[in-house]
Amino acid sequence: SADLQDVMFTALVKDRPKFVRLFLENGLNLRKFLNHEVLTELYTNNFSSLVFKNLQIAKNSYNDSLLTFVWKMVEDFRRGAKKEDKNIKEDSMEIHLPEASPIPRHPLQALFIWAVLQNKKELSKVIWEQ
Repeated sequence: SADLQDVMFTALVKDRPKFVRLFLENGLNLRKFLNHEVLTELYTNNFSSLVFKNLQIAKNSYNDSLLTFVWKMVEDFRRGAKKEDKNIKEDSMEIHLPEASPIPRHPLQALFIWAVLQNKKELSKVIWEQ
């Protein structure tokens, strides 16, 4: 239900791994829950600006494929949210992500990376177990 999904979202944002585990043990389907809207909300409005700046600095300082992958994923979400904002004016809510975007295929991976980047250690472990 929508109420359960709202509570799950709040548990993720407020770093409540015990609640997240409880929801998962009681049948919440994480793959269904993690749609573009939820992940975009996490990566745009619930993402530390300091982490974003540090990630950008690191990406520009090191030639590392994993770092580049994470940076592109974060950027995809942020670009998608910006396009969504523009589309609201045109009465269209569609989010356009680049063709090579890993997000639609791996929402659990995107959630895990978000939790790690936000330093939510216990929550990261719960997600990893999925």
